[in-house]
Amino acid sequence: MTLERQAFDAHMRINNGFGSIFLEDVNVDVMFVCESGYSG
Repeated sequence: MTLERQAFDAHMRINNGFGSIFLEDVNVDVMFVCESGYSG
């Protein structure tokens, strides 16, 4: 039996082009799904 995993390092930047409008309480959900569509 073997256990394999791949890791990654991800960064997301959001640039707001409007100086008078502020972004607050921003949430991001990341979902991993296999080729068959199962996210289990």
